[in-house]
Amino acid sequence: MYWPTPQDYNEAIQNPEFSFEDQALKNSNAELTPLGLPKPVSGAFASVYRFDTGVKSIAVKCFLRNVYDQHNRYQQLSQFMSVNHVPYIVDFEYLLKGIQINQNWYPILKMDWVEGQPLDQFLRKNIGNRSSLERVIKQFARMMKELKKAGTAHGDLQHGNIMVCPGDMRLVDYDGMFVPALSGQDANELGHPNYQHPMRSALNFDNRLDDFSAWLIHSSLIIIMLDPELFKRFDGGDECIIFRQSDIKDTDKSRVFRDLANHQHPEVKARVALLKRLMNCPFSKIPAFDEFAPDLESIAQELRPQEIYLAGKPDWMRPGGLDVNAKAIKEATQQKQQLPQPPKRPVPSNLKQAPRLPQEIKWPTLEQYEKAVLAPGSSFSDVALANARPVVSDRIIGKHGVIFQVSSGENTFALKCFLHPFADRNYRYTEIKNFAKGKSGKHFVDFDYLEHGIKIQGVWFPCLKMEWLSGETLDVYAS
Repeated sequence: MYWPTPQDYNEAIQNPEFSFEDQALKNSNAELTPLGLPKPVSGAFASVYRFDTGVKSIAVKCFLRNVYDQHNRYQQLSQFMSVNHVPYIVDFEYLLKGIQINQNWYPILKMDWVEGQPLDQFLRKNIGNRSSLERVIKQFARMMKELKKAGTAHGDLQHGNIMVCPGDMRLVDYDGMFVPALSGQDANELGHPNYQHPMRSALNFDNRLDDFSAWLIHSSLIIIMLDPELFKRFDGGDECIIFRQSDIKDTDKSRVFRDLANHQHPEVKARVALLKRLMNCPFSKIPAFDEFAPDLESIAQELRPQEIYLAGKPDWMRPGGLDVNAKAIKEATQQKQQLPQPPKRPVPSNLKQAPRLPQEIKWPTLEQYEKAVLAPGSSFSDVALANARPVVSDRIIGKHGVIFQVSSGENTFALKCFLHPFADRNYRYTEIKNFAKGKSGKHFVDFDYLEHGIKIQGVWFPCLKMEWLSGETLDVYAS
């Protein structure tokens, strides 16, 4: 299905009388640039325009992708807010017949315009102003307490969705919001990767969605309040406060974590220790956010594959992780040391069974993969892929798979979707990954084999995510 581009929206908005069915929007005017063109606030998934109705300002959100079940989700959210007043959520109206483009109607979100600054802009202007930062820290903690009390979660807490207003904070962008009526469904997006737990997946969708992001944001604000120079040193305000996805994904290799762990202020050290522990905690075990830090020993830790094997937990790859305490790991390790270790051997051919998926499940076609890739929020469990923008025109079709180019933030990935089942594909890629860690690794492109990779018609299929290489194949180079 064709979906409007930002240019399509810009052209339609210049003629509100013909483009909108809503009467207030028909008689309003969009904010314009000095050149007389509509002035959108553009993001990866939507363009937002400011309209003046003569009485008040209205924000109109135009979606840049077709999100599955979006109408139902906003309907449930609207019903919930009509009964449960949450002051941090702005009044909105989801219009299924919102804007007309090329004689087709597309949905929009109409809401009151929020007068305030996104959190990153506020921090850039107020860094070093301790009283202002203390006020924002208290407002943030109070807001998270109210959301938890209401039984809801925003789903994408990040600098651009937190508005610092004259009176209090406000939240915008409710695409991934959870309300109790949506229990049992998958998340349709996974939030900004610089603010999300490394083990969050689409299967995690309940009122605990915000806990990790809240701990991260709250602790980050405390850290830069205590030492404002850290905000500048780590390029704060550039799509983050101080931590990025690379820091969250691998704390041991993170310069930010290394420097802050050696900071002279004890509270900075304490907050960094807390965040590091939370990043190694299974997503489902993240403690509920509170303005006071919990005891570190009370936070469960993630098990590594070897430790899980020792503890007799073969299902370690399931989303959410496991909760096995340090004592169990220690006992299992001691038992292993007392036993002779068998040599590593390849999987015998007679043990290579059929793929894990039931035989009655048909393997996806090229068209099904393409459709799923165009709706990343509901198709991927991986955070970066769920927030990616696909370039379907650059797909590469081979005998056994199709490769799509997708962009997520500053990163561009090659996504390989397999066209046929293969019995021991997971085992083979695990061995390749281990081999690439050796001296020959410099000749390999970094990749992740995602067994729970892409969802098509309610079934998860594996895929391969790797860095996109800019270059030429040997035959093209030689010619």
